[in-house]
Amino acid sequence: MLNHNSEKNKNWKDKIVPTFLIIFLLIASLISYKFFSIGKTIFKITAANTSLLGQLQKFAIPNKKLKGEKEKRTNILLLGVGGEGHDGAMLTDTIIIFSIKYEDDKPRVALISIPRDLYVDLKNFGNTKINSIYALDKDSSPDSNRIIKSIEDITGLPIHYYVQADFEGFKKAVDAIGGINVNVEHSFIDEEYPTDDFGYETISFEKGLNHMNGETALKYSRSRHGIVTDGSEAYEANDSARAKRQQQILYASKEKAMSLWTISNPKKINDLLGILGEHIRTNLELWEMLKLGELAKNIDSSDLKNHVLDDSPNGLLYASTSPDGAFIFLPKTNNFTEIHHYCKNVFEPKQEDIETANIKVLNGTEIPNQAQEAAAMIAYDNIKILALDNASKIDYNKTIVYDYSNGKKPNTIEFLKNRFDAKVIKSTTIPKEYIDNNNQIDIIMIIGKNFSQLPRYEY
Repeated sequence: MLNHNSEKNKNWKDKIVPTFLIIFLLIASLISYKFFSIGKTIFKITAANTSLLGQLQKFAIPNKKLKGEKEKRTNILLLGVGGEGHDGAMLTDTIIIFSIKYEDDKPRVALISIPRDLYVDLKNFGNTKINSIYALDKDSSPDSNRIIKSIEDITGLPIHYYVQADFEGFKKAVDAIGGINVNVEHSFIDEEYPTDDFGYETISFEKGLNHMNGETALKYSRSRHGIVTDGSEAYEANDSARAKRQQQILYASKEKAMSLWTISNPKKINDLLGILGEHIRTNLELWEMLKLGELAKNIDSSDLKNHVLDDSPNGLLYASTSPDGAFIFLPKTNNFTEIHHYCKNVFEPKQEDIETANIKVLNGTEIPNQAQEAAAMIAYDNIKILALDNASKIDYNKTIVYDYSNGKKPNTIEFLKNRFDAKVIKSTTIPKEYIDNNNQIDIIMIIGKNFSQLPRYEY
């Protein structure tokens, strides 16, 4: 019976694999001309990578890695610009970092939105809003533009790739995939939405699931003067709310674009490629886009972390005005150190993911009260701090996290490692001087001198 099933499975595979290969080749032949006609516009095409077959061969190489993959994190800068026919055509209306963290089971994604009114010091140009940097270079190309370097300076993250799209391309792309479904959290009305003729119109959205075409999705993501009409205390008239809506649109578009209905439809692929050629610029090669598409299929909403740099009570920015009276955001510490630390640690586990753990925090430096200050940075309810004390030595240069949990507290250990820039040491024997006869000790953290260099802020 086993041999019969094995032979049956073999016959099934022998038939189905060539079938899929034929389908793939048909799709490839349909899009190949379109690819060649737009490739030099969209992608960084050279003589070495022009061939569609060559790009597919790169995609098929098992060990071929994206930039940043060896370091376990790839960062893609997403830029939305008005484009021709819009006021401030080359101003960046949307700035989002699409960050991928590679883990053993599946990738995780975080979206970090940067407000367009963030004020930065641009060498040789003076102080300016971040949204105007993209337009400073004549060719408006992110490769030669200062925008990537500026975002790296602000976040402390290396930017490996960029994707720049204009409003018209966004609308056409959403329409090409048949629209998207978006769950509007609050009903609101905006009576000051800018029109293409530089006037204003009134737009409104109702709470609940909404099917949006490209035009509606663009308005939903761009609205800046929304007044909430459902009786809730929510606020839609700021950049923070707008950034969250943009992230909603981005995720909904990804869900629709990656659906089997879309990727198995050659006409839609052809339509999308045409739109890409007219309205999108990127330094991604085709094989890199294909690999990102494979990764995207494995990401669901529970894996997605949404972050917005804003001026909320626990935010890292504050609102101010520039010397010429314009509204701007500035970092609360007047430098970007806190934002660097925040962006580095956006993948920290959620409250519900932190395991119950008993820990002791010990000061391993000659600086007083370091254990108490470290404990104040541990905000998770499940982590019970049994004691704050001094370590037996005070010459620790780097914070050490001793894991005595036998691998049962992985999220807690990961949190402590990231939060305190600590070295993790797994151990089974607790030093006699630190044994607690009344409680099971899971973790001992000894604070090192590097702790004093970490930024202090509420998480």
